[in-house]
Amino acid sequence: MNRTFLLATAICLAATPAPAAATPVSCASLISGYIGWMRTGPTYRRIGAKFARVKITSFAIAPSTTRWGHISEAEGAFAWHGTDMQGRFMVAFSDRGFNIAHRDITDITLRADGSGNIILRSWGDTLIPLSDLRCDSGGFLQAAEREGNGTSFITLSFRRETYGQATPDMKD
Repeated sequence: MNRTFLLATAICLAATPAPAAATPVSCASLISGYIGWMRTGPTYRRIGAKFARVKITSFAIAPSTTRWGHISEAEGAFAWHGTDMQGRFMVAFSDRGFNIAHRDITDITLRADGSGNIILRSWGDTLIPLSDLRCDSGGFLQAAEREGNGTSFITLSFRRETYGQATPDMKD
């Protein structure tokens, strides 16, 4: 390669701005912003989401072969309902080999005031409030789920999505 090309490449790389780092934001403003975006746009807007959970079921000293938690994941979308955004997720679990035939139904509600809860539909509609919510400008929400059989830490990542196709009879 010639030196002119290498110099030009180095200049271009140096002049390219680095992506902005995500900064903390209030969960109320993040969630309200997503609800507002869905509400004021065409009827074919939603908030896509990836959901991940790490559950710790025991902190006790135990043999290394003892199971002490699991991870779970899902992908889905939220729609707005008044001052809430609600989504249903088919959650796969590490202790079930992420087998799609053995997923659980989980509903997530996030409110414009920055609070939220999870309903475990496959476990008798168990309602679990989310606590210690933290959000950032990159579109991430982190929270804790505290249950009788352990604590889970969840992460949701969001993106604005459109689906379907607008037709002349659709109203903004």
